[in-house]
Amino acid sequence: MHVTGIVAEYNPFHNGHLYQLNESRKLTQSDFVIAVMSGNFTQRGLPSITDKFVRTQMALSCGVDMVLELPVVFAAASAERFCEASISILQKTGLVNSLSFGSEMGDVGLLKDIATVLADEPPLLSGLIKDYLSQDYSFPRAREAALVHFFSQHLNYSSQYDLDLIKSAVGNPNNILGIEYLKALIKYQSSIIPLTIKRKSSNYHDTEIYSAIASATAIRAQFKASDSAEAIKNCMPLASYELLLKHVQHMPDLSDLEAFLHYKFIFSNKLDLYAFWDIPDDLIHSLLKYFTKKNTFSRLIEEATSKTYTKATVQRT
Repeated sequence: MHVTGIVAEYNPFHNGHLYQLNESRKLTQSDFVIAVMSGNFTQRGLPSITDKFVRTQMALSCGVDMVLELPVVFAAASAERFCEASISILQKTGLVNSLSFGSEMGDVGLLKDIATVLADEPPLLSGLIKDYLSQDYSFPRAREAALVHFFSQHLNYSSQYDLDLIKSAVGNPNNILGIEYLKALIKYQSSIIPLTIKRKSSNYHDTEIYSAIASATAIRAQFKASDSAEAIKNCMPLASYELLLKHVQHMPDLSDLEAFLHYKFIFSNKLDLYAFWDIPDDLIHSLLKYFTKKNTFSRLIEEATSKTYTKATVQRT
């Protein structure tokens, strides 16, 4: 028996996810596929298009055999923690033989080399990261620039990979997640074998629908438009599309939580806020500083976003 694991948000389940699922089954000759899926909030700190139960129905109706929830504390964490927790869950099932993830690269070789270097983090790479941080780079950008520098100068790697390929590997969102999955497999000394499926047609951040395979971002954006049902229908499996129409009357928004957020800031002990896992103290300090001055969730996020902390980091916090 062969079981393949997939980590996903299925927000919502679309044709790209179906393509990955079918390709994974074909390449691994899998008997079963287990998905680890985030719950009601996503890794970018945003509410999902519909609740975790409906999204689970979408996945099961389209061929996934089992869906396990990634708890929200990990689902809305940094990419490293998100991936570590997901791989840990798959590992602890004792069932999973291979891991399939989508990537812009479509080849696991360079991603695995980068993950191996990051897992060990040699002094040269640590020094490069510190240098870029001192130039006011955010940590993700500092690490990206340091990796490009390290791999383009290191003889073992510069002879294998050209500069554009290295930049692509560390600069695209699904490649970055893939690297973190591979790092987690190394950390847990896992016997799970990784493979990657090259993303087709759409890019992660696309907001327009160009073909039958579109990004989840584009589908959510189009869903807000009342006249876009057919465009969405063409890029989702029918069962998934019908579940979406049946259960989603409006798009959830962070602004729905403004009053609750203000309540939590007013009545929470500061030390309790500083104790939140995976959140820097100075970012909590910034939010405490700005929340009374800003009337909306979006303005608070904008105010707290900086060179050090990206918008996604602030949203997750």
